[in-house]
Amino acid sequence: MISFDLELFKKLSFEIFNVDSPTGYTSKVIKLIESYIKELGYNYQIKNNGALEVSIKGNSSKLTALLQQ
Repeated sequence: MISFDLELFKKLSFEIFNVDSPTGYTSKVIKLIESYIKELGYNYQIKNNGALEVSIKGNSSKLTALLQQ
């Protein structure tokens, strides 16, 4: 089970929400999240359409989330 670090969540959320990214221009925030993903050691891909796909092993292969531009 992954533990939830509320203080880290608050810190990352604050940083993400303060990135200048007007509607439709999300490349800066995608790059910031990409840096967090790299630091955590997860496998990821940036798709041709700019979506960030992260692979996180879990108990079920049926659950998927996609962060897309």
